[in-house]
Amino acid sequence: MVFQDGVIYQAPVVFDNLIATKDIPPLVGIFIKPGTVSAANDNALPRFNRSYEYDSN
Repeated sequence: MVFQDGVIYQAPVVFDNLIATKDIPPLVGIFIKPGTVSAANDNALPRFNRSYEYDSN
């Protein structure tokens, strides 16, 4: 299973629980965290670089 926004929703714990109860087979989880663009100043937050990574040609 591939997650495009990193580790969210406690997916590793959910996977472990579902595998332990045999509700799903063992699997590999790939968690891709998007890059960031640094904040323009101290009063701003960094931005996710998702639009550049996904939409570039």
